[in-house]
Amino acid sequence: MIGLEYAFMFGIFGIEVTLVDTRTRPLEFFDGEIVDELIHQMRNHQVTFHLGETVESFESVKGPRPQTIIHLALSKRLV
Repeated sequence: MIGLEYAFMFGIFGIEVTLVDTRTRPLEFFDGEIVDELIHQMRNHQVTFHLGETVESFESVKGPRPQTIIHLALSKRLV
């Protein structure tokens, strides 16, 4: 839950955030309509969700514009 709060806060400040969670639904103990609206608002503030995913590994790429590449268990890559 704390990660969700930080993701939303950074998103409001205009920072792109990607949230990876093994659960298929965040805050599953809250009312579904409230959680749906929260996710909708977070997506409007540059927060991207990858739910039901696990991080397999990550790597740092140096260069003029350093990047971190995250490899998800389902053969996806996030840059």
